[in-house]
Amino acid sequence: MRYTNEERQKLIDDPGLPWKKWFRYVLFKYWYAFFCLLIDIGIPIQYIENYELIGNSGYWPMIASLVSVPFLITVEALLYKKLFPKEF
Repeated sequence: MRYTNEERQKLIDDPGLPWKKWFRYVLFKYWYAFFCLLIDIGIPIQYIENYELIGNSGYWPMIASLVSVPFLITVEALLYKKLFPKEF
């Protein structure tokens, strides 16, 4: 992709966010979403694995995992709203 002289000068004059702000406002959001997905997947798996190790079978591990996921998503959304108030 070739830039004109005006576009090059505009890119030089306005390089974007400094690294500290870029990390806070851009990169941290992606890491937050990634860790939220890990938590949303990991906690229900722990319910199921713990109940299998104890020897209890049935639907309780599945019910506990299904109840915990909406609760986790709500807590994560509220924390996201607190961390990034400009996004809402």
